[in-house]
Amino acid sequence: MEDKNSILSYYQNNYFHDYAADQSKRDEINFNNQILDIIERYHKKGRLLDAGCGCGFFLHQAKKRGWNVYGVDPSEESITVARGMLGNDVFVGTIQELEKSASFEVVTMINVIDHISRPCKDIRHSIHLLQPGGLLYLRFPNGQFHRSIIKMRVKITQKPILNRFLVFHEYSFTPFFIRNFLAGHGLHHIRIRNARLSGTALYNHSPLSLYLGGGLNAMLWWVLSFLQNISCRRWHLGPSLEVTAIKK
Repeated sequence: MEDKNSILSYYQNNYFHDYAADQSKRDEINFNNQILDIIERYHKKGRLLDAGCGCGFFLHQAKKRGWNVYGVDPSEESITVARGMLGNDVFVGTIQELEKSASFEVVTMINVIDHISRPCKDIRHSIHLLQPGGLLYLRFPNGQFHRSIIKMRVKITQKPILNRFLVFHEYSFTPFFIRNFLAGHGLHHIRIRNARLSGTALYNHSPLSLYLGGGLNAMLWWVLSFLQNISCRRWHLGPSLEVTAIKK
């Protein structure tokens, strides 16, 4: 695990050049709207904070749907792009730097908590920023899934096959851990789901492969959802998880 200062430095100085282009692809629009569909099942439109907002494309979709949006991200270049779409309600920094007096109906952390040096501290601060009855939305890689794939691969071969599909950053999380952590910090109605599969860029070799790859992802997600439902939501077999929880 890297030093926390070097992790923050990477996101301040290098992340924009490495990954900002990925956020603006067309399939990300559907990805963002799918997340907003879930959020809007639980909460009417109000003040939404996206921690680790990057270039602000998720917030841009939320604003188009009527949310009052705010964002924070350590990358100054990313925030410059975000301000071009959203104005001055996006800030350079970390969620820890937001005033505790700030208050939001919804806080989102989308593919963020596995990247940061103190995820539990940042989640606690996010909960503090929520109004009573507010919604926390998390999306992150399923550590249980990726660990199982590695164990299976090691039994078959020592070659790093499938590594491009495996995601391990600074931390990984299991459904059991995240449920107990959130419950222990005053959240209830905690629901953990297999997240819809993203990553159609893996098939982005031609319009046909992109179309077929998106269809394959959708089919796999329906299969995973079916297995989760017949297990009474005990089986979380997808590569990523999404979590919704309400502050008491």
